[in-house]
Amino acid sequence: MSVKTQTASADSIVCFCYQQTAAALLAAYRKEGSVAGVQKLTRAGTACGGCRVMLESMFGQTPEEINEFGTGGIPGATACVKPGARVMKCFIAADDRLESTVFSSNAVPPQLIDCDSTIPIEYALLNSEGKAVLHRKEIIKTNQTFVFDTRREALPRPFYGMFLYLLGRSNYGASRFNVAWSNERSMTSTHENSSTGRPNVVLPILADDRFLAGVNEVYAAMQNPHGVPLQVFLRIFDVNTNAAVEHELTLAPGATRWLDVNRELYASALRQLPGATVAIRMYTAKLELDFAPTMYFFLHNRTTGIWSSNHL
Repeated sequence: MSVKTQTASADSIVCFCYQQTAAALLAAYRKEGSVAGVQKLTRAGTACGGCRVMLESMFGQTPEEINEFGTGGIPGATACVKPGARVMKCFIAADDRLESTVFSSNAVPPQLIDCDSTIPIEYALLNSEGKAVLHRKEIIKTNQTFVFDTRREALPRPFYGMFLYLLGRSNYGASRFNVAWSNERSMTSTHENSSTGRPNVVLPILADDRFLAGVNEVYAAMQNPHGVPLQVFLRIFDVNTNAAVEHELTLAPGATRWLDVNRELYASALRQLPGATVAIRMYTAKLELDFAPTMYFFLHNRTTGIWSSNHL
């Protein structure tokens, strides 16, 4: 059987859960001779399952189902808890408009109801400069839910940063948590995992002069999850003519930026592009998934006080 190496460049990350590149997976395949062997050696496709389609595309074999691995032949492992850790993250806001709450359940699925899944966790809160303002460790028992609430913390306000969560296991189904942003009138939420973001996205909200005169405010939050500075380009373009206004910003390692899109981007662009209807494209110089910012956008209705959000 021939391996379809054209599906991924050698240094591309295929499995984000375990940071496995195409080259590493090809080397594992040459050693093991099967996709099942690649999975057991590298653990690719055994956590979130998102790279299973790439494994099948690369090697022409259907990956093993996650629950077929059992303990995976790992010494000391059980079907309840497997070794390994995963870092997840989410955007945190705490000001006079929004508070943030993080939830992560250590629930055991019904088929493993007798398992003890007690696990260690570690978490940190980074400020807008990427500096840790708190760092804690805890033990979460079986079926216990972890909660972090900015209303219970003595944070400088306004606070815009990132919450990092290290889970002491990587079982299927234990790889996500939820974050909710709320005020007295509304709540909006998303789930987060270990992906970094997207290197080229369009904010899905069009704006013109009538939009700016309306009740909706748009905000964007972006964070550099990498250890080197990251250049982010913002292209506000007329969807009809493609005329554009370009902005560039540099995020320091770990730094977070909160943008008032109406004021800082839409308004200035519409002054330079009179009569336009504009959208915003956010992209990086290197259009690579493993070198991209984490991005969110928030929509606020000033009349109702209701917020909505999404992870780009």
